[in-house]
Formats: sequence, C-alpha cells, structure tokens
Amino acid sequence: MKYNEVLDYINAIPKYGSETGVVRGAYLLDRLGHPEKKMKVIHVAGTNGKGSVCAYLSNIIYESGYKVGLFISPHLVTINERIQINNEMISDEMFVEAFQVIYDIEQSLVEQGLCKIMYFDYLFAMAMYVFEKEHVEYVVLETGLGGRLDSTNAVAQPIISIITSLSLDHTEVLGDTIAQIAYEKAGIIKKNVPVLYMNQNSESAEVIEEIAREMTSECIQVSCSQWEIIKNNAKHIDFLVHNRYYKSDIFTIKSPAMYQVMNCVIALTAIKVIENNNMGIFHSKSLQKGVMNTFWEGRMEEILSDIYLDGAHNPDGINAFIDSLHSIKSERTCTLLFSVVKDKHYNEMIKTLCESKIFDHLVVAQLEGTRKSDNMEIVKCFGKYTSQQIAVFKTVKEGFEYGRAIKGKGILVCVGSLYLVGEIKRIVQIYNKSN
Repeated sequence: MKYNEVLDYINAIPKYGSETGVVRGAYLLDRLGHPEKKMKVIHVAGTNGKGSVCAYLSNIIYESGYKVGLFISPHLVTINERIQINNEMISDEMFVEAFQVIYDIEQSLVEQGLCKIMYFDYLFAMAMYVFEKEHVEYVVLETGLGGRLDSTNAVAQPIISIITSLSLDHTEVLGDTIAQIAYEKAGIIKKNVPVLYMNQNSESAEVIEEIAREMTSECIQVSCSQWEIIKNNAKHIDFLVHNRYYKSDIFTIKSPAMYQVMNCVIALTAIKVIENNNMGIFHSKSLQKGVMNTFWEGRMEEILSDIYLDGAHNPDGINAFIDSLHSIKSERTCTLLFSVVKDKHYNEMIKTLCESKIFDHLVVAQLEGTRKSDNMEIVKCFGKYTSQQIAVFKTVKEGFEYGRAIKGKGILVCVGSLYLVGEIKRIVQIYNKSN
C-alpha cells in the first residue's frame, strides 16, 4: 500500500474491540518477538501532562547521548508524530513499512481466530517494530486511555512506571470518581518496578500507594512543595527543584505554562530514580540542556505573534490554563476561541472560563469530525455563566480568522481540545506557505 492508502485503512479501524487492549498488545508483542525486552521502557500514564512528561524525558535522554524512541498520542497534525526517534517523527516510508508488518501479523491472528487489531494497537505495535529496527536503547511509552487495560500495558517489565496528574476525564470508560480513575491508571504498576506519581490529592494517592505495596514496588511521590518558580517572563520560566534527588537545583523551561514546571519536575525526578537504579547515567548539563530544549506543541504555544494554543480539554486542565494565562495577558485585552468535543465535561470547563473574568471577547467554533459538539449547546452553556456576547462560527477557520481580526493589540487564546489545536496548526501551516 501507499502512504495515503495506509492512512485510510488505519483511520477506518474501530477504536474498541471485544478483547481488551492489553490482550491484543500481548499477542502483537509475542508475534514481533518481544522487542520490548531489548529496550529500557519508561511507561507513562495519567490524565493531564502525559505527553509533556514524555517529551521532557525523551529530550533529557537524547541529550545524555542515548538513542530514544518516543510513542505518544494523540497526534496534532500528522499521524507520524506518534512515533519518534531522537525527537524526530518517522518518515512516511518507515510508517508504511511498519504498517505492513503489523498488517501481516493481524491477518495471521484473524485466521487463527485469536483477535482483530484495533486503531491504537496498530500504532503501538508499529512503534515497537520501528524502535527495535532502529536499535533504540530507551523507549518513552505513553498510554492511550487509562492504563490497566491499555495495549501498552502488555510491556511486562518497564524500568519505571510514571503516573502524572489525575482528574475526571473519559469517565464513561474509566469511572466517575478520582479513586476509580487512579485504579485504572495504577494498573501500569508492575511487580518490583518503581512507580513515581504526582500527589495532588489523598484519594488518588491512597489507591496508587496501596497497589504499589501489593506489587512490592518502590513508590516515589512528587508534590507541589518540591519546586519553586523564581521567574516567569511569559517566554521562559526559571524554577528550582528541592527533593531527595535535587538540592535547590535551578532549571529553565521554554514555556510560559506554569503547569509545565510540574511536568518537568516529574520527568527530572524519574530520571534520577532511573539513574539510582543503575539504568543510565545522566549528567547535570544534560538535564539542563534537555529541559531547556524541550518544546511541546499545543501547550501554551505561541503559534503566531500574541496568538496562543493550549490543548486543555478537561476541568483541571482549564484551571491550569487560566493560572498560566495571567502571566501572559498582563494588561492587554484577551479574546477566547473555544471548541470542544461532545463527550467532554464542557459545562465545568465553560464555568471556569467565564468565572475567571479574563476574556474581553468570546468566540465559539465547531470542530471537524464525528465528535464535534453542537454549537448551540455550547452557547447555551456559556449563557448560564456570562451575559457577554458570543460570536459563533460553523468552522474553526472562520472562528480563528474572526478572533485574529478582533484581538487588536491584545492576545487570542484558543483552548478546549487538542483537535482544535490540530485544526489551527493546519490553518497556520497553509497561511505560512502562502506568505
């Protein structure tokens, strides 16, 4: 098949099957000859910040002189983003080659009556094939949904399991309490493998620590008391880390997003756990450079001058977005472009946005695809919390162009969905090519 034919095939695959993802993942790893056993796998689950933590880890490992594979989801513009080597996405040719290998495995599994491979399984298995072929030493592996039943959880022996910030999201699948969600995420904890988690509330901490005890796994917690922001100039943040691994060490990130400090500290702490377990050597200069060189798209990203994209798509993510926005906005006016998929808890998101009193102009636009929400329902929801006039558009392109036109000397922020981020990035790519 050609690249576009492969994309059509993959995009037509259902997301859920009769078997769990972890069962399908185990079949795939077995048929691939267990490539995961030849690599040092870092397994990352969580609600918010997974991708950012993975990016910091990947960059630190790369700057330390190791070859590193990175598997993430979702992608923003091109599906190749999900599989990276040394922080560069794989070529179309490599993508097709990996697909063909997994396609042939699937045909064999179906013929034997074992299982049919789902969308995420394909990409996970393709990534593992590529990582083995390219002889990577480390793999930073992000879960898709949850953890316990995720395809990536077929990796039986990672060198560390990481659980980032948790909040209510995907409740129809993972459960509608923090404890239930923590249980699903903590399903990635493996026997005698250290687990590091972000401790934000006692409910999730109790679940994670109990499972860690059952697995006789060392349990390391990161908390907000372990860092201090020294300077935030709306382009960079300087902060110090103080825990059992760092003694007031100072780092700089290229982001105005204060929540990225938390994600960076999780990654920095995980690196020290790995080093202490004799799984790598990571010098101070490599840590500094890796952190400084990390840029994660769609997280308070300034896509054009005074236009920012943020992928926050649940209530906790919106709260973190608002906290970061204060340092960027200063005394300027602020226009909000909001869009969201229909299966998200957007009522609470909209309530938080309105109660912040930050926005001078409100714009709502409809996403592409089957998960798009109804514009009128979104406007009705805004109407419960604000009397401000709302501009409504049938497409993101129209909403984005309107937001740019009315922002004046102020800023435009686009938030509510990673799909919104992806659509705007494609619009800007076309705009840049034509100018």
